Amino acid sequence: MQEHFTKIPSVDSLLCKLSSNKSKIDQKYIKKCIENSINEIKKNPKKYKLDQLNRDDISELISKLVLRQVDSLLNPVLKRIINGTGVILHTGLGRAPLGSELLNSFDDISVFTNLEINLNSGKRGQRLDHVIPLLQTLTGAEDAVITNNNAAATILCLNSIANRKEVIISRGELVEIGGSLLDTESGGDSSSITVDLTGVTTSGNLTVITN
Repeated sequence: MQEHFTKIPSVDSLLCKLSSNKSKIDQKYIKKCIENSINEIKKNPKKYKLDQLNRDDISELISKLVLRQVDSLLNPVLKRIINGTGVILHTGLGRAPLGSELLNSFDDISVFTNLEINLNSGKRGQRLDHVIPLLQTLTGAEDAVITNNNAAATILCLNSIANRKEVIISRGELVEIGGSLLDTESGGDSSSITVDLTGVTTSGNLTVITN
């Protein structure tokens, strides 16, 4: 099949042809799509029946493959779906949807804000200053910190509470959570011990283990 590779038009000629079409994508990305398409054809010549195509046919084929890639790049990746799993906070489905009230409030923060500026003093502040008083009121805690995911919160807790100590982890919980949480926890100064526990892990299970 390699003898038919000579019929494949050059990248520059294909780029000139496709550049005549109005596109929202820069030429350098169009060029990358062309190179991807040519590599795809070379890897799968039988799939595209390369031996049966002439130079013009191949040029048309590559153009279609490129336009397909362009459409894929321009179309939104995230789609609206229906959660029929029975799990309300589903990690794979984006956890909790944002409520309309919260979405409407985005208008107030879609511009420049005083994220790290203390308006009273006019000096540089801390972004957590906006939420710490609220969390202290809600929880009664002396202080607070916010992370953007549970894994980050877990590693902070382990480093603060279980620094250089052993941490018991239910293997069943790891399976339920999924991902690489164990690797995250192993990244701190605490050492983890995974224990095989079937079903839902309770505090009673861990009490038996620690005893």
